[in-house]
Amino acid sequence: NLPANVYALIESDGKDLRFTTDSSGSTQIPFEIVTITPGSSLCEIWVKVPTVDFDANTVIYVWGDNPSASALAENDTYGAQNVWASAFKVVRHLQANSNDSTANNLDGTDTSITYGTGQIKNGAGFNVGTDKIESAYATFTTAYTVSFWINSASADTAVGVTQPMGNGSTNDTHGFSWDHPSAGFRRAFYQQNSSSAYFSADYTTGFSANTWYYLTAKWTGTNLRIYRNGTYDKQVAVSSIKALAGNLTLRWGGTSSTTDEFWFRNDAPSDDWITTVYNNQSSPSTFWVTVKSHSASPS
Repeated sequence: NLPANVYALIESDGKDLRFTTDSSGSTQIPFEIVTITPGSSLCEIWVKVPTVDFDANTVIYVWGDNPSASALAENDTYGAQNVWASAFKVVRHLQANSNDSTANNLDGTDTSITYGTGQIKNGAGFNVGTDKIESAYATFTTAYTVSFWINSASADTAVGVTQPMGNGSTNDTHGFSWDHPSAGFRRAFYQQNSSSAYFSADYTTGFSANTWYYLTAKWTGTNLRIYRNGTYDKQVAVSSIKALAGNLTLRWGGTSSTTDEFWFRNDAPSDDWITTVYNNQSSPSTFWVTVKSHSASPS
């Protein structure tokens, strides 16, 4: 949350906001406003910071107080789409819809999805049955990573992230899924297609109901590695992953659940990167702090 004095200087829709890495305002960096509510001093803004130092503060500068400024277009050099590097195939903030924030524009089609309280303001609510979010498929090559927040009404809940292909005679499905072979929502697995064996890795400890967890599954090209709350848990060898066309689908089974910040990447980021993302999203107030603000927006 930015302090109230910052909101007092910017336009109500944030159109004059700019971010830089230098105090003179000459080196701008891309940002995306998902939501901003000046009256409540609340916002969800994603900024592409070039480097976050692991043992020293990383400083960025927030600029505003320019009523004549225009909001940046999504595809502007410093606009929303350029927050997300080319490795990001789908980024759904799930604030009020399943739109994709990347330049791929893989906006989702909702079936019976409701939006309410999430980990970062709002999230997407799924009930058991036909509830799902679908979009065109997300292509990948030598690796991929799926991550999202989940809060389930029961520990025994299943979620699937799949890309099916049907040609009239077969319906191969592949993707990451989280299942519940025993109480506690403990298994992550990858299935090559609807008829093949799957590769699975069980989390070392169970999960609790009505609790937010940040789950990540990463295929490195040789191994499927699973993470909980930014921490590596286990891996299983997976030598190849099938690249199929079809729809990218997010669906649930077992019980009602809420999902937030669904990301699909065409690479295998480092363990440190996964931990940093979790730290940022789970506790922003301890991840960063506002120490000073400038009054005039950079030209």
